[in-house]
Amino acid sequence: MNVSLNESSLYGRGEIRVSHKVVKTLAYSFLFVLSILGNSFIVWAISKDSRLRTNTNFLVTNIAISDILFALVNFPQSIVAIIFDRRWMLDGIGGLIPCKLIPFISDVSSAVSLYSCVFIAIDRYYAVAYPLRGGFSRSRMKYIVPGIWIASSVVISPYLYYFKLIHGISVVRCIWEPPYTYLMSVIGYSFGITAPVITIMYVMIVYKLWTHTIPGERTESFKRREKQNRNVFKLSVAIVMPLYMTELALVIAVFLKMFGNLASLSSGDVEDLMFAVVYLKHTSVAYNFFVYLRFNEVYRENFRKLMSRCFCSCFHFKAALPRTHYSFDMNSFDHPTPSVQTLNFLDLSH
Repeated sequence: MNVSLNESSLYGRGEIRVSHKVVKTLAYSFLFVLSILGNSFIVWAISKDSRLRTNTNFLVTNIAISDILFALVNFPQSIVAIIFDRRWMLDGIGGLIPCKLIPFISDVSSAVSLYSCVFIAIDRYYAVAYPLRGGFSRSRMKYIVPGIWIASSVVISPYLYYFKLIHGISVVRCIWEPPYTYLMSVIGYSFGITAPVITIMYVMIVYKLWTHTIPGERTESFKRREKQNRNVFKLSVAIVMPLYMTELALVIAVFLKMFGNLASLSSGDVEDLMFAVVYLKHTSVAYNFFVYLRFNEVYRENFRKLMSRCFCSCFHFKAALPRTHYSFDMNSFDHPTPSVQTLNFLDLSH
């Protein structure tokens, strides 16, 4: 659920202090760079290394792409909103179009990430429960990934109607005023359905992993597959659980705000609390990069190769630069005389 564009109703309408603006702007700038670089590396590694081209990693790529799109669309607007006290900087049709498109694209991207996590959980369950058959087939994945994007776009499409520009005294704001039923349906779609499904899937996976036995002696192949399933399960949990914990914290904070349970707090405290919850939710688009490095050796191997290439490229670039040396006569410091090496390099001695 995206709330960053509806700050006027979520945070209140008081101006943000300069010191808070600086901290919040730097926080979002750092998160923007980290999310773009981290998710781009994930997409690059999976597309380059054939060992990573599994069904689970296709869904991971889908999450990374949606996170890149979210960061590109949402974070710059969040920074602008912080700097200009959540005023909408454009009016007319030129302001109305981004007012509708930015929250629409942001929440479609969020929904894609959530439902990709659902299918990761389902795929992992079938891989563990039916190891010979495995998870989703490649042919099914061709329909699952675009289906996630289409379904998310359809559910979030009312945003294009409900977001509008509101004109105040010398102030224009972009807000949304959806019916209560639609707001509840969005929360149910983004959290109420996905959270129980994922929880059930992972409980079943844990049960299968820790209770599954086969008659007779276990082969080395079976042991390797079992170890791989456990590692992938840990990776999947590390991806999904923080996302849902931050989503749950955001949903709770929004409900508390809606029903007046934060009325005892000052407007500044409410603003800081809501910013912290929203920012925590937004960090979900950046931390997957560190999760993969922690749990997957192939990712770490590709990351080391990429870093070595970058350092080597920088080293070769510096080595290729001409090293010119000047000798100075201290008696005529304003007129440096080029050394012999410099004349040879510039070909001025012929």
